[in-house]
Amino acid sequence: MRKLSLEQRIKQNKPIEIWNVGTNFWFVYRKYQKPENEAKNPSARWYVRVYTPACPNGEFGDMYINKIIGPTVNKIYDENDPKLCDPDIIDSARSFNSDVRNPSIN
Repeated sequence: MRKLSLEQRIKQNKPIEIWNVGTNFWFVYRKYQKPENEAKNPSARWYVRVYTPACPNGEFGDMYINKIIGPTVNKIYDENDPKLCDPDIIDSARSFNSDVRNPSIN
C-alpha cells in the first residue's frame, strides 16, 4: 500500500491513530520519530487534530506525546493493528464528541 502524505491524510481524514479519554479525542496524523526513540525522548511530539468540548471543530498542531498518553487514555484506532483498524471508528469518534458538545433537545 502506498504511503499517504500528511496533506493527503488530513484531506482524506485518515489518521494513523486515535486516542481518547472521556470527550477528548486526539487524531494522530504524523509521528516524527520511531517508537523506540519516542520512548527515550521526553520532548517527542506528534502532529494531531484535537477534538474537545472547548474545541468542537478540532484544532491542528504539534503535541508532546506525554501530554496525550497516560494511564486513563485509550487507543481506539490504529491503522497498523488489525484489532484496532475499523475505519468506522473515525466517524464515530467525531460524531460522539459532537453529540456530547451539542445534545439535541426533543
